[in-house]
Amino acid sequence: MRSWAMDSSLPRPGVVIHRGRPAAQLQRDEPSVASRRRLQAAIGGQDAGVERSRERQVRGVFILPYQRLLDEASFQGVDLAPLIAQTPAEHFDEFSYGSELVTQDGAIAALTELARVVDLLPDVVDGPWDRVAAWLADRLADAWHARGPYPGLGPLLTAAGLDRGPVLARRVLDDLPKGVTDPWPELDRAVTENRDGLVGRKARKAWEHLTADAARYRQLRVMSRFGLTTGQARNLFDGLEPESVLDNPYNLYESGLDPSLAFTTVDRGLWPQDADARAALAADPIDEPVTEAEDDRRVRAASVHVLERAAEQGHTLLDEAGLRKRLAHLQLEPMYDPVNADFEIAVRDFAPLIVKRELAREAARGRLRDCLAEVSVLIAAAVRARVQAPALDVSWHWADRIAAVLPTVEDPDVAEREARNQIPHVGQRMPAIETETTAGAGGVRRVAPCSSPLQHSRSCIARRFGAVTQETPGSRCSTRLPDSAPSVPGR
Repeated sequence: MRSWAMDSSLPRPGVVIHRGRPAAQLQRDEPSVASRRRLQAAIGGQDAGVERSRERQVRGVFILPYQRLLDEASFQGVDLAPLIAQTPAEHFDEFSYGSELVTQDGAIAALTELARVVDLLPDVVDGPWDRVAAWLADRLADAWHARGPYPGLGPLLTAAGLDRGPVLARRVLDDLPKGVTDPWPELDRAVTENRDGLVGRKARKAWEHLTADAARYRQLRVMSRFGLTTGQARNLFDGLEPESVLDNPYNLYESGLDPSLAFTTVDRGLWPQDADARAALAADPIDEPVTEAEDDRRVRAASVHVLERAAEQGHTLLDEAGLRKRLAHLQLEPMYDPVNADFEIAVRDFAPLIVKRELAREAARGRLRDCLAEVSVLIAAAVRARVQAPALDVSWHWADRIAAVLPTVEDPDVAEREARNQIPHVGQRMPAIETETTAGAGGVRRVAPCSSPLQHSRSCIARRFGAVTQETPGSRCSTRLPDSAPSVPGR
């Protein structure tokens, strides 16, 4: 895939496809002047760059029309995030330096993301996007074919004790006769005859020990279907029992033994889009192959993936409607949107990885990861114990304490005077229940136990424009103001 690259020097950047020159970038929010200049430099100006890109489209390189999207008056104030091709999160490091060499799984993920954006462009901006889409489809097919049925064979051989496993795997796969997709007999011969001097005595004994254990050998064959790194292969091959992988390969992701392993890496291995790869996997299947897009094992793993991504965005819990909507928007092949019956089948096996929570007034059911459910129980128990405990005997002169902490205002306005008068009423109760709280117009932002009465004595509680914030040493809280609140510098 030498005709394009992605540059990722900014966090989660957008990309411009290019050949041999730095890519421009866009961030999710309003692009800065520097971002605009870098974007213009990458495409060679505004109109001229667009025209040149039209002439060069589908000849090995194309440029996404970010400049026109930025300059068009009709797009001002419009959320352009869906039109930005994002670096695949699971392959972020591979693109960190604008590299022209990525793994086949990384190429497939990037091309899939580009195809998603190009599919949206015909309704947004003029261009030869049908030809670009066809070109991307051809490159995607090439990447799937180059990936083959066993992209993880080399790392798995290393995990099994063959130190030069990646080189041996490459030699074996490259030397297979045309039309032959089963590498295992040829691999066994290569090990036995020490082909090209790649198999020493220790490696040969490791191979003999592996093949003597039928379940372990089968586990290696199944795990070789996934584009694992050497580190991932070692962690998972040593950490999981064969039965766990053979019953449900998605357990590689769900186990959490290697946080760097993405759900899409496993899903891609179970749903190869190359005919030879599908034939090879069909010839050596697991006992219950994943052959349906709505397979309950796939739905559960995808739900774990969605909840993990939601947690990164600050959503500890999703209602079922929100969860299913996000499932339907995953960029998977084959895509799926499980109907009620399929989802309910998968829900039966959600526990213990995914926990159910009843929402307020029984309006709906919520789902969250098991680790977050455990944390919520601990926090709730700690807060409940403190609330129900006898109040601390705290009799402070809050007005004096507040005056000592807050800066002096020479000519306080009405809001300032009201805030200083109301602070003691709020502060008198908070220390008594031993709880640190951050609340605002959007509701309670944070609740955590305070560690000692000393923290209370050094607290600063400020009320501004309808929002209340308690700040304690060691914490960083920001006051949330209503949308109508004026901006007051220094307050």
